[in-house]
Amino acid sequence: MARDQLSIIAETAFSHEGDLTYMKRQIEEASVAGADYVKFQVLLAPDLYYHINHHMKDSISKYMFDVPSWNLIIDYALQRNLKIILLPLEEKSLSFCFDNGYRISAIELHSVCLPDLHMIRTLRNWEKTLILGVGGHRGTEVQQLIDNLGFPAGNLVLIHGFQSFPTILEHAELRKIKQLKEAFGCSVGYADHTMFKDPNWKTACLLAVALGASFIEKHVVVKAGEKRTDFESAVTGLELLKLREDLDRLSAVLGNGDLSVLNNGESRYRARGKQPVAVRELTAETMLSPSDIVFRVCEGDNQLQESVTDFLVGKTLKRLIDKNEVINPGVLK
Repeated sequence: MARDQLSIIAETAFSHEGDLTYMKRQIEEASVAGADYVKFQVLLAPDLYYHINHHMKDSISKYMFDVPSWNLIIDYALQRNLKIILLPLEEKSLSFCFDNGYRISAIELHSVCLPDLHMIRTLRNWEKTLILGVGGHRGTEVQQLIDNLGFPAGNLVLIHGFQSFPTILEHAELRKIKQLKEAFGCSVGYADHTMFKDPNWKTACLLAVALGASFIEKHVVVKAGEKRTDFESAVTGLELLKLREDLDRLSAVLGNGDLSVLNNGESRYRARGKQPVAVRELTAETMLSPSDIVFRVCEGDNQLQESVTDFLVGKTLKRLIDKNEVINPGVLK
């Protein structure tokens, strides 16, 4: 993953409910959206994820794919030029991720798995991008996790946003995106789980990017509002495509943030600045002093590379300068 390049992640989660045909349609929606990545949550061994008494342990099995099905799913996504993120929920699934490391771009550790010491120890051997879902965790916990992993910042992405369906927008805490980026020196993303029909969900994503997020994640389904697992925050590929268009416009508006470079509009505006003008006729070899110069808004382009003109003082003229002539760098020795 390229650092700080704005990317969209289409999350499939368990909305497929074990239906391979539906999962393929989700992948098609991600492709329509122009998503950069499609993310799959992999669960192969419920006994390693749920406690023996958990009410979901038995019912989740009908939502699971086996290894051959996952291989078909990965192939289908790759055929549509989507990069792949796998999110394993237990150790058997994590082994599957390592086995397919040559086909995927990243592994993500779900926020509920952050306490899993066994998964963390295995992930120390992962050599590609590692994504950590840090929503619902304090900065001190994130620091402890990063220290435990020993993972280089350049290969690490922190995803802000917690998995409640739907998330109340006022609980999004978007300012934490900037704090995460500054505190840990790695790329940061935002996983939006606000209601699919909330008119402000796209605004939240745009604000996240303005605050420093370089990854935006959103659940994708075939039909928004259709009652499926985790449907509350999921949108269609076309809605995600509209977000992509808005994000591209925002990226242009934000610019590259390089204070040493002016764009065309800034350069044209800067050319209107006052220029140094000779108070009187100045002969060749004159060493300029402040009393030789006044500053006026002039016709024509401003050729000075710096707006602070103290550098003129003490410089020697190459030739005679007429009264009211602009003193450009080319006349200085």
